[in-house]
Amino acid sequence: MSTTRVPVHEITDLAMAACVAAGATEEMARSIICALISADRAGRHQMGIAHLPTYLDSLKVGRINGKATPRFDGSFPAFLHADADGGVAQHCFDLVFNTLVRSART
Repeated sequence: MSTTRVPVHEITDLAMAACVAAGATEEMARSIICALISADRAGRHQMGIAHLPTYLDSLKVGRINGKATPRFDGSFPAFLHADADGGVAQHCFDLVFNTLVRSART
């Protein structure tokens, strides 16, 4: 089996365009692609960029809300409730990460 190497920025650009065309916002697409590339870099190829078609299909048929507006509530210092609004967890986590770190430090 031969291997073709493609620069990460080319994969990122192509995958971003595919996610947006399938219905994701650019912000959500960025979260998805970063997670997939991170999985590949960590050696978890089954969850890496090869998993992109699953996300694209889910976006196209509405199993993933591509226009989701994740929200979170940090009313309590040691508790954070997050709701991805039918989107992907990675996007929600990216948005809430700094608040989560502040809560943990508190």
